[in-house]
Amino acid sequence: MEDAATLVALLEPLADTTRTHPDALSIAFVRYNELRRPRSQQVARRSRLTGTLAQSGGPVAARLQNMTISVIPQAGLR
Repeated sequence: MEDAATLVALLEPLADTTRTHPDALSIAFVRYNELRRPRSQQVARRSRLTGTLAQSGGPVAARLQNMTISVIPQAGLR
């Protein structure tokens, strides 16, 4: 959803200008990458960590899972 909203915000103003400015679309995608990459990389890192913890076994891993989940804000779990 965040990616789609960002793309709309960057591309919508170009609806009438791409013929007069052929590089406008390329510039918009470069800007999209600059805006979204940090957030998407953060999401990927958190997802990888969550997957690693979820797939771990044993009592120590279970305790780490429980500790990790207890410190994640509820908004982050939605």
